Amino acid sequence: MNRMQWEAVVHRLRQMEERLPEGSFDRLALEQARKAAQSKIPAKVRYGGGAWRCPRCNAVVRPMAKHCENCGKRLTTVNERRRNA
Repeated sequence: MNRMQWEAVVHRLRQMEERLPEGSFDRLALEQARKAAQSKIPAKVRYGGGAWRCPRCNAVVRPMAKHCENCGKRLTTVNERRRNA
């Protein structure tokens, strides 16, 4: 799935979650599903301080890395950004 599809999933899960009573098991399950889906959305690596950095934890990452070695965040590579531009 691409970034837009994952964002649509997260949006729909949030809508479903808001309809359920606070603290209910179903709402907690949807919250966990939403968080899992959010973790699948790739983040754009930033260039700063002479190195590529993870947007979540600011750790130095390789330019072609698919995940941050420090926090595990899924990253978009330079080639993916060029393809999507």
